[in-house]
Amino acid sequence: MKNILITGSQGYIGKQFLASCFENRKDLGKIIALDIKKPEADKRLEGVDYIELDIRSKQIEEILKEHQINIVVHLAAIISITGTNSALFEYDVDVNGSKNLINACVRQGVEKFIITSSGAAYGYWPSNVETVLSEDMPMLGNTDIPYSNHKYLVEEYLKKIAKTHPKMEQFVFRVGTILGETTNNPITDYLKKDKLLCIQGYPSAFVAIWDQDLVQILWKACLNGKPGIYNVAGDGAIPSIELASLLGKSARVLPLFLLKTAFAILRPLSLIKYGPESLKFIQYRPVLSNQKLKESYAYIPQKNTKEVFEFWRDHQLS
Repeated sequence: MKNILITGSQGYIGKQFLASCFENRKDLGKIIALDIKKPEADKRLEGVDYIELDIRSKQIEEILKEHQINIVVHLAAIISITGTNSALFEYDVDVNGSKNLINACVRQGVEKFIITSSGAAYGYWPSNVETVLSEDMPMLGNTDIPYSNHKYLVEEYLKKIAKTHPKMEQFVFRVGTILGETTNNPITDYLKKDKLLCIQGYPSAFVAIWDQDLVQILWKACLNGKPGIYNVAGDGAIPSIELASLLGKSARVLPLFLLKTAFAILRPLSLIKYGPESLKFIQYRPVLSNQKLKESYAYIPQKNTKEVFEFWRDHQLS
C-alpha cells in the first residue's frame, strides 16, 4: 500500500483529486492532504490526515518521513497572469516552495513525484501562432508573465533532479485550460465578459481539458502510469472568435496597437489590472498536441476541447 501526500489539497483540482483518492482509498495507505489552511471540520473526509502547512516550510521533510510518503502529488500554485500579488511572494511560493518540496522528496526517497505544470511553460511567443506544441519542443516561458515563468523554472529544476536522482519517477503534466462545473480562475474571468476580447489578426486558439479528465490522469499516475512529460488537453483547438460564438457572445475585435496603448494608460491609473505585456496571453496562446498523452500514457480524454467549453457554458452561462 502506498502513502500519498497532496499539496494544494484545498484548491480547485486538489479537492476533486482528494475526493477521488478517498473513493479509491482501498488502493492506498495513508492519504495526507496538505494546504495552507485546513477545511472546516464538517468538510473533512474521514480517514484523511489534514495538515496545515506552507510548502516553503522545512517541516515538509519531517512530514514525508513521519508518514513514510511514497507518492507526492504537487498541485499547490498561485495562478496569476500579471503578478497581482507581490512578484517576490509568488516566486517564493511557486518556485522556492516547489524546490523545497522536491528536495525533501529526494532526501526521503519518495518514489513518485507528480506535478501539474502548464502549457504556459512553453511561453507566449509569435512561433505559437502556427505551431502545435509537442513535448519535445523547447520551453521558453515569459519573464513578464509570472505564472509562465514559474512553471518553466520549476520544470527546469525537475530536469536537473531527473539526472541526479533518476530513481524518483517524475510525472509532469503540462495542462491546458481546465474547465468544469464550478471552475473560477483568470481564464473564466475572461470568458465571462459580455464580449470576448479578440486581437485583430491573431487566431488566439484555446485548448481545454475537462477537470474530471485531469483527475483521472493524476490518479492513473499514482497507480500504473508511465513516467514522463505530457501535454494535457482535449482534441482540437478553438480560435477566440469561434469561441465567442460557441459561448453565445459577440467578439470585440481590436487592433493590437490600440489595446497596447489602452492597457499602458489604464493600468497605472488602476482602472484595469492588466498591463500591455498580458496581451501575449491572448495573442500567442499555446496549442498543445495530446498525441503523447493518448499513445504513450494511454489516456484518451473523455471530452474534446469544444465539448469542454460547451460543458462549462451549459453549467455556468446558462
